Amino acid sequence: SSHFGPSSRRGSGSCLPHPRAAQSSAPSPAPAAAIAGSAAAAAGMPHAGMAAKRPARVVAGLFAVLLCLRASTGLWPAATGGTQLPAAVGATPSRPLPAFAATASAAAAGRRWLLRHRMRAVEPCKNEAFLDDAIAATGTSDPNVLVVGFSTTWCGPCKLMDPKVKKLSETFEGRVNFIKLMGDKDEDGLKIMKREGVRTVPLYQIYKDGVKVDEVAGADMEALTRNIEKHAAGR
Repeated sequence: SSHFGPSSRRGSGSCLPHPRAAQSSAPSPAPAAAIAGSAAAAAGMPHAGMAAKRPARVVAGLFAVLLCLRASTGLWPAATGGTQLPAAVGATPSRPLPAFAATASAAAAGRRWLLRHRMRAVEPCKNEAFLDDAIAATGTSDPNVLVVGFSTTWCGPCKLMDPKVKKLSETFEGRVNFIKLMGDKDEDGLKIMKREGVRTVPLYQIYKDGVKVDEVAGADMEALTRNIEKHAAGR
């Protein structure tokens, strides 16, 4: 039997034999083999039976991965003659994606573009060219109705109308576009107001199919709503 000297410590994870015990007769081959086997197991080395089973487990694991890939994406790796993932995600396609996939991708890109460029509920007027383009667009695309509101930073009635016009723009979303021009603040503001003959604020001009069709002066929400409804009702 082996005994341990005072140098061994409880809980250290290993026990060291006493020097005198190490000088005793060498262990028999069977215990040595058992010790070697235990050491190999502790080191994570499989014995002969486990090593023989490993290839079968690897093959089964790869097959399971292929099944999961097929179920989740509908794509096989290129080695099986199928379609690889597109280059955008790090793979080179062996053949083009199906037509429906390309169409769906283009549609998604179009929706993202529209979201980025869609006019806000009430779009600030950037400059004279911006306003002219918006007016011209009513003659070639939808919405074909545009409301241009003229205001200034010091106009009290304009500030009272702003939240009401914003709510009105939400009511007519998709049918009418709204632009707000601040004469004493926006670029080309005074120039545009002079060009349009604006003498009082707030003033709301209504354009349809590229032509000015109506105008509402003052903080008259009822008249503005009525005129917008009239022109947005039909083409």
